Amino acid sequence: MPSEFSLDELHTVLQLAFGWTNSHLFAFTIEGRRYELSEDEIEQEALSPESPLVRTKLRDVLHTGVAASYEYDFGDSWVLDLVVEDEVTGTKAKSYPVCLDGERAGPPEDCGGTSGYQRLCRASRLRRLKGDPAEFHPEAFDQEDVNDVLRTLDIKHGPLPRRDDGMSWPESLTP
Repeated sequence: MPSEFSLDELHTVLQLAFGWTNSHLFAFTIEGRRYELSEDEIEQEALSPESPLVRTKLRDVLHTGVAASYEYDFGDSWVLDLVVEDEVTGTKAKSYPVCLDGERAGPPEDCGGTSGYQRLCRASRLRRLKGDPAEFHPEAFDQEDVNDVLRTLDIKHGPLPRRDDGMSWPESLTP
């Protein structure tokens, strides 16, 4: 992740990487401080330029050893631990986010949290054992598909589109 990205831009990258649709509220917690949409931003469905999510740059809050998390969909409560493994500067630094590794598909929107996700995984296994096609493939992950999406990301020009807004996701990112 480029260090000049804001928390809101990190949110966009996480949405794309997990194949989510930006359909729910989210928050970051970094060193005990919570960054989230204000009541006005929720009501207007738009971020203010003065929002801490827009104004807070990664370089100012995320470093090696910093405790940080991202919560998405307060109903399903997907909580991701954010870990800075290395800080790269100079010519090795990229100007766009890059997925370095991963495994398994991101949980589908509104699947019921961890217990719903576990049920989906069991159902998928049972369908495959019976020879039936499964709608959700928990083992599906294609790092190159994720990076293709991230490489074309024009993060400075508007909010993350929802799939129902005409955005088509690569097959491996579609729950």
